[in-house]
Amino acid sequence: MMKIRRYKGKYQCIPSITDELKEGSLLYTAYFKAGVVAYDEVSDEHFILFHPDDMYSWPTVLKKTDPYLLISTRGEGLAIVNTQTFHLKKYRFLPPNDVISDLEVLDSRIRINDSKEIDLPNF
Repeated sequence: MMKIRRYKGKYQCIPSITDELKEGSLLYTAYFKAGVVAYDEVSDEHFILFHPDDMYSWPTVLKKTDPYLLISTRGEGLAIVNTQTFHLKKYRFLPPNDVISDLEVLDSRIRINDSKEIDLPNF
């Protein structure tokens, strides 16, 4: 379980955006050589949801399937955050699936790079 710290205002950073996902008043943003930050427009606060162990394994694709935010990475597999409880789980795969460029949410499964499938978690 993560401890979430909220900060006033939008996240101020220089890195490029690799992906964005908007859900209601929340905007999830993935950054090049950084992590994933959520911005709540209603409260005007931002908070960090994920950061890779290695900056060269930055997040590449964001997908949402309630209550989970799926975060694919360039070298650290898949990270899944339960956005209600702020639990984080990481799934590591053998090459080539540790670098995720395509992420698809099926009924009860997640397809990675059109070649590997895992069950949607329950946490």
